[in-house]
Amino acid sequence: MRTILSLFFVTMALPVLAAGWSTQAAPSIGAQVEIPPGFSEAGSAENGARLTFKPGSGAAVLTLWGMQMPKGGFEEAARMAMTRLAKGQWTVDPGGSAYYGNWYIVDASRPGGHLYEKAIVTCDGNAVAAISMEYPDAEKPAIWPLLDRLGTSITAKGSC
Repeated sequence: MRTILSLFFVTMALPVLAAGWSTQAAPSIGAQVEIPPGFSEAGSAENGARLTFKPGSGAAVLTLWGMQMPKGGFEEAARMAMTRLAKGQWTVDPGGSAYYGNWYIVDASRPGGHLYEKAIVTCDGNAVAAISMEYPDAEKPAIWPLLDRLGTSITAKGSC
């Protein structure tokens, strides 16, 4: 009975999780991503290489950003990300982080907050595009269900 009730509630929640997502393209970094409902653009870099989104309420920040591929390739880009996170006092969770040759995922935390980041190769191998979601502990129950879709939605688009 408990399994049936759980399945019922999950089935009822799926349309809510799917409703209201919008697609945001970033041609300058050769990527697109789906933006969760309630998030709206809160800023961008002049060259379009960084777009920031925030929810109507709450302190979460979603960033779509990109950079040229480092000389050391994507593996070097992943190392650069780990260095950047360490400098920001983030502790990377090895169980929630992975590197797969043309994409990486990082799950990190520090006192009071969490960070999810996924990066992919774009622009015919000449660039890196990433999404980062930073959110406080208090918002984890609301943000956590969004991360899987967010991570699978970032895709390479165009050749830059």
